[in-house]
Amino acid sequence: MGRQKAGFGHGQIRLIRPSCLLAIFGLATAAEARRVALVIGNSDYSHATMLPNPANDARDIATAFTSLDYQVELVEDATRADLLDALRGFRTRSIGAEHAIIYYAGHGVEIDRQNFVIPVDAELKADIDVEYEAVPLQLLVAATSGARGLQLVVLDACRDNPFLAQMTRTLSTRSIGRGLAIYEPEGNSLVAYSAREGTVALDGTGENSPYAMAFLSALQRPGLEIGHFFRQVRDAVIRQTNGQQEPFLYGSLSADPVFFQLQGTPAAPEPQNTAPSRQGTGASADTLLAIDLAFWQSIKDSDQRSDFEDYLSRFPAGQFLPLAQRRLAALKAPEKPLRSAIKETATVPPATTSEPEANQDPAQQNLRLSRSDARDLQARLNILNYGAGVEDGIVGRRTLQAVADYKSARAMANETLIDAALMARITSEIPEAQLAAHRKGAPKPKNRPTPPPEKDQTRPTRGQFRGLCRPILLPLEEW
Repeated sequence: MGRQKAGFGHGQIRLIRPSCLLAIFGLATAAEARRVALVIGNSDYSHATMLPNPANDARDIATAFTSLDYQVELVEDATRADLLDALRGFRTRSIGAEHAIIYYAGHGVEIDRQNFVIPVDAELKADIDVEYEAVPLQLLVAATSGARGLQLVVLDACRDNPFLAQMTRTLSTRSIGRGLAIYEPEGNSLVAYSAREGTVALDGTGENSPYAMAFLSALQRPGLEIGHFFRQVRDAVIRQTNGQQEPFLYGSLSADPVFFQLQGTPAAPEPQNTAPSRQGTGASADTLLAIDLAFWQSIKDSDQRSDFEDYLSRFPAGQFLPLAQRRLAALKAPEKPLRSAIKETATVPPATTSEPEANQDPAQQNLRLSRSDARDLQARLNILNYGAGVEDGIVGRRTLQAVADYKSARAMANETLIDAALMARITSEIPEAQLAAHRKGAPKPKNRPTPPPEKDQTRPTRGQFRGLCRPILLPLEEW
């Protein structure tokens, strides 16, 4: 058995060639060493076409976790026996750990609402073979259950599955799904899908899948609590895939905050200057550019100065350096009132308050939008799948809820308000050309019927009646 050792971030690599198993042991303190991760990348399938990206994704994810002082075990092109051995060993190492994380990239399948990850030696000629040739998701979740803190399984495994076309069904009642089924873990556990249930994830055209690229970018950002971390990943993937792929997170955690980057410790090294080429142990130049791009896409529409200051510090030679500098300068300049996007003609219902609006801080008030601008806002929210309802220019409860969901997903202040920051940001995300194209296929709002004019219900007095009866004879219905 040949072995090779090389430097890797803060730790060390041991390469065991026969099983393609990389064991990465961090040289952290005793407390930090209890953060453990198992990263699996299956690309070279024996009975299916090769997936180009999972092995790349796994190596880069392992590199990133190692730089954050995790003890990482990397398994590439694992057979079923390799997977079971790795999970058994990880279950032992996870006992008492602060974090236990499994990241899997490769093929997965759902049969009868049960999810499986597929080893590289699986043949899967019939649906009944899955239980004997694949590994159920429950085993991955169970392997993290020894941790006293975070228990996380990440599945970038919803790729279009070539095994389904050749698979024979032994029971007509057995369902074979597209993508993965919903999985609700118990306890202090999370299961993250790269694409929500029943949908397919993209493998990508570069060296990393869209999900891995977004995940790597978010790991570079210090101070991200895990809830905000996965929201950042979700938004980045949706942008990169033009809405074709939406990640999803299942499970729940306690109120204790969880961070991938240890508080009070230096952030992960800057990729442009410190990461070696893929021929060694780090990421390639293409991957680093992709991380730079994903990071920029996650902040480019932000109205927070700290986001662009963070980019400049993380990527001092980044490909978006001039844009970041100009954006930061614009945010530092005094804010100018919007003219074209916001018209002060019609009124949006004000937020509920106990004080008159005149006494409020202007930043805490709703803008006054015209009917046309309100209709544009509803259309943009619907394009982004926030469910603003009928685009009739009437801002009701459903539109306000869509505004709150949109601003919450982007960590914007004053979630219940229709303010200048909202209008500027959503206008930049959905340009006029895309809005016009959407309108061509959008259903027209129903016209509300105009009520007939009210009849005079005042009955004439007896004297008025006598006067009216002389020149004309009133129809009976007028009485």
